[in-house]
Amino acid sequence: MEERPKLILADICLPDASGLEMFRQIQDCGLNCQVIFISSYSEFQYAQQAVKLGAFDYLLKPIEADVLYECVRGCAEKIRSAKKDEEQRYDPDAADKVLFDVLTSNLQTDKAFFSVARRMGIPDGCRLFFGVAAGEDFLFSKYLEERGFPVLACCKARISDRVICSCFFTPPDQEERLAEALSAEFRESSSRAVCFFKAPLSSRLTSEPSAEPPLNVCLQQTLCRLLLKQGAESKGLWLFLPEKQALAPEVVKSLNLDDLRTALFQFLGFCREKGWTSNYLDFQFECFRFLETVYKQLTWVYGSPLPAGLDMHVFIEQLRKPNNLYDLFFVLWEILGEVFSEVQKDCCQSPYTRKALAIIRGRYGESLSLKSVARELHVSPSYLSSVFKADTGYPFSDYVFRHRMDIAYSLVRQGTLRIYEIGEKVGYPDVAQFSKCFKKQFGYSPKQLQGSDERGQ
Repeated sequence: MEERPKLILADICLPDASGLEMFRQIQDCGLNCQVIFISSYSEFQYAQQAVKLGAFDYLLKPIEADVLYECVRGCAEKIRSAKKDEEQRYDPDAADKVLFDVLTSNLQTDKAFFSVARRMGIPDGCRLFFGVAAGEDFLFSKYLEERGFPVLACCKARISDRVICSCFFTPPDQEERLAEALSAEFRESSSRAVCFFKAPLSSRLTSEPSAEPPLNVCLQQTLCRLLLKQGAESKGLWLFLPEKQALAPEVVKSLNLDDLRTALFQFLGFCREKGWTSNYLDFQFECFRFLETVYKQLTWVYGSPLPAGLDMHVFIEQLRKPNNLYDLFFVLWEILGEVFSEVQKDCCQSPYTRKALAIIRGRYGESLSLKSVARELHVSPSYLSSVFKADTGYPFSDYVFRHRMDIAYSLVRQGTLRIYEIGEKVGYPDVAQFSKCFKKQFGYSPKQLQGSDERGQ
């Protein structure tokens, strides 16, 4: 191979072969480079496989410029860090950085971290303790020092604002005492947990299969265990339907947030039974599927479309941001809580407002006015104007405008229609007027938004 690139961006679907096949060929050639894959939502499972095989990341179409920039920046930083590790002698702070990389990687290899541990002077026979604190700023090293436990070395990685991980090594003659004390201390804790690895340091550096789970798998399993402790009371009535991977009908109809919480913890327990919580990407994919299923359930019960602000593409991007199971679970909870609240607002509105909203959401491309809708609903324009504003917070014409612009924004982002076609679809046959209204709402024209998306891709 004449060129030796350090970073490759590739689509999952290529003209002559799949992106996965290309990636395997890259690995077979021994090319040391990072790969970022681009895929549509329907191709996500292939991008997921690529990341499991060692790709740096995947991006879902359409790609925003800042999302692409951050992904490439993170990849470049990883490349620079790897080169620096090769060229420089061991830095005491490097262990924390390597631990973070190991815990947030899907390669399931700990050899880099244990190589650093050996360079720290840890004897081969020492045992490793792995501690996880979720939802609180807890430092295991300080806790151990205060209780007089001998620790040869401790490495810490702040995985996120919520999750802190520590790896600490103890002398072989102290391992049982420490394991017993920590197990008793954190047995009932829903925010702290410690795992004890029986394999000594020397065996962790070999390429032989180990009975001990990789550290990143251990992290996800521990976070899942902590979450299930928090939701221990969710073992009663089943509000999650395992056979359909959906919410029970009564949860969708009641829109009760406590029932939603119970169902989400039951969903997490189901994923654990299936083995999907050991790998972060597997659980992320199940969250995508579950969110999509719940969204469809809501449209069946309350009609389609749901309020325009509930954009599945936006929600999927939010689910892509966490780097661990704990944060991902809470992001899913927050998204569904927002969806439930917005749908509930619609349900609490007066019958005339709900009927008016159904007309707007179903016929936003037609010429709609307060008078024409009031005439269709057999009510006076002044009365409809009053109840509509009281329920939605917007005058009728303002709501129609905002709804049309939200639909137009999503269509521009999708990039499948021309700008004049989008204008016609949302009720603006004059493309100049449509562009002017769009810029008034968002601060830039449809053409400018479309151009930024094309540059991002």
